[in-house]
Amino acid sequence: MTTLTPIGDSKYKYLSIVAGNLAQKVSKDTEGAKLRKWEKDGKKYSKWELLYSNVTGKIQGLKFKDTEFGEVCEINLGDVILTLNTSHRYFQDFACKVMSADLKKEITLHPYDFETDEGKRMMGISVQQDGEKLENFFYDGEKKVHGFPEVGEEKKNKLKKNYWKGYIAEVTAFLTEQLENLNISIHPEEPPKEEDVNIDDISTPPPFSTESKQDVRDRLEKEIGKPEVKLPFP
Repeated sequence: MTTLTPIGDSKYKYLSIVAGNLAQKVSKDTEGAKLRKWEKDGKKYSKWELLYSNVTGKIQGLKFKDTEFGEVCEINLGDVILTLNTSHRYFQDFACKVMSADLKKEITLHPYDFETDEGKRMMGISVQQDGEKLENFFYDGEKKVHGFPEVGEEKKNKLKKNYWKGYIAEVTAFLTEQLENLNISIHPEEPPKEEDVNIDDISTPPPFSTESKQDVRDRLEKEIGKPEVKLPFP
């Protein structure tokens, strides 16, 4: 059973990631919905959304498709489909970590986007399984492994900033092929609509909850007694 940890209660189906949160497009009269406005290429957009901090489920399918916003990866978690643009850091982080997962078991996906005290932006997806955070399958702590594309130092020094666009495209193609080789078919009840896919419109990230694991346990025990509760994080 797929489970979401909501920021406000809601029903859910198609999700994308906005500013470190999982977002579901809904109508403006949906309880708990928040209006988000943004501007891109001189055009103004707005969307009513419900927000979630993470999602837990078993991957039942992966599918790549082209949209007006670029190529996307649809991750089928049962009754939830999470869409990631393959050109974004979220997809790259997900792909590198999910390759370390046992796909017969559930995983928890928790996106993040924040700035450190030193002013460094941190963006990606925490992938957890059996209470443990999964590490990058293509990095052993010292070097890239399993065929991950290497940075061409000579070409990088020659092309400077222009080098990275080509390298990122190479990495995206490599990771896409790795996931396609997992040979997981996707069969949702209905195909996701392209308008439900968020474009690259990252804004200032909202504050994260300071609630600890023990705080969550205490709150759940008060709300529903003391059954076995499977927390979505270690």
